[in-house]
Amino acid sequence: MNKLGILFIVCLSISSCVGLDGNDITNNYYENNITFEQACILENYYIEHGDDIPLSVQSVLDDCDAFCD
Repeated sequence: MNKLGILFIVCLSISSCVGLDGNDITNNYYENNITFEQACILENYYIEHGDDIPLSVQSVLDDCDAFCD
């Protein structure tokens, strides 16, 4: 019975991690109201590290008429 319980816990732990995507987590994280300045900082960070800019950050930048330095 002990082995069955351990197997159940291991299977539950593994199944809870399935389907997590780093880009989705990042996009959802920045969907809260961020300022234009914060979006510029994030854009510069992602560009410097060669990563894609999350869609939520890009939408904040697109909504403003100003340009990041």
